Amino acid sequence: MSSTDDFSPAVTGEGVQWAYSTCTGNKKALLIGINYVGTYSELQGCVNDVLNLRKFITERWGYDNSNIVTLTDDKKVSKLAPTKANILAQLKELVKGAQQNDALFLC
Repeated sequence: MSSTDDFSPAVTGEGVQWAYSTCTGNKKALLIGINYVGTYSELQGCVNDVLNLRKFITERWGYDNSNIVTLTDDKKVSKLAPTKANILAQLKELVKGAQQNDALFLC
């Protein structure tokens, strides 16, 4: 990982102030479901779980579908496959432009 890929806070230590978000700003989510189909470690419910979670956060928490990216290994669209490159790119998109009181959700 290079220093430009560091997702830790830019400033830490004494005198740094922080507060929990009131979630009154933008709401963005990145949901990742990997069933590992065709492998020894194949799972059954991960993709289904993130699809249900997507429905939950739109209906209960007010997230807009246009602000939710779902990466699953059951899609034919390669830009939505949960590859390392796609996950890192979408993590950067998730935090890009984040402001105080935004709600960023990662699962």
